[in-house]
Amino acid sequence: MHKFLHRFMPPTPTSLTGTVQAHRFLLLLRHNLSPNAASFPAKLNESVQGHRVSAMTRIATRRGWNMLVNVGHINQGLLHHQDPTEERAILFDTTLRKTWKVKGLKTDKLMEGLVDATNVALASSDPVEASSNAVELDDIFEDELFRGTVQPVEELSETHIFVCTHGSRDCRCGETGGAVLEELHRHLAQNERTRVRANEIAHVGQHKFAANVLLYPTGDWFGLITASHVPSLLQYAHHVAALNGLSESLPPPPPELVPHWRGGRGLNKAGQLAAIAQWRDDIENSGRQLPVLQA
Repeated sequence: MHKFLHRFMPPTPTSLTGTVQAHRFLLLLRHNLSPNAASFPAKLNESVQGHRVSAMTRIATRRGWNMLVNVGHINQGLLHHQDPTEERAILFDTTLRKTWKVKGLKTDKLMEGLVDATNVALASSDPVEASSNAVELDDIFEDELFRGTVQPVEELSETHIFVCTHGSRDCRCGETGGAVLEELHRHLAQNERTRVRANEIAHVGQHKFAANVLLYPTGDWFGLITASHVPSLLQYAHHVAALNGLSESLPPPPPELVPHWRGGRGLNKAGQLAAIAQWRDDIENSGRQLPVLQA
């Protein structure tokens, strides 16, 4: 019965804010399937793609890169490569507020070794053997990374909105996230010159906050978003897209989105809580009423 309590006990603003892992970078690998597809794995670590994410995450942690790694279903044209053997990805830097297409891992010899190691790791019940194969995966990726195979190749100017639609992980993400994504696409289709893109991302944690919506390269994460919030999200995204780099300070989200802000912007938990406290004070001091958290 406890899994249904979220319907009667929605998260409070206090429990929502400060729930984003501090990070500077987000590396997003492109997946051919929508996270809302029935055949998309419920847990990424049960797939080859998930092992890529895990290996890159371990390398990033070991190297102190302060980077999150995930997969997303990203517009084909945005990440088009001539070479079909390359992994396609986008790298976001929340400090510089920059976005790059990333030249991916060459997957000919790499994939041969990766698949072999992954199959053994998945089939093995021996933790020592599984750990050994995890190290082998790390070595494969690290060798590729530090031979310069993975590198930024083209800077992008768009602001990106990612909606968690990972329905096989939690139906709330698929249903609510899917509705938000559909509404985003409907609005964006009416503006051919927009510099805002909306795509899908796999599980980002805290599916009780569905729909979870991420904005990059600012690194803003929002929770309990519904289709009714789309106009405010797009207003904010277009504002961010129009900023002149770091010469203009990053504004707070619109007041109606402040209660939905989970955190981010490269801040740790204390920084996230301090930021939203300041925004709340500014709203109240301006004579406006802080919107009530709504889902």
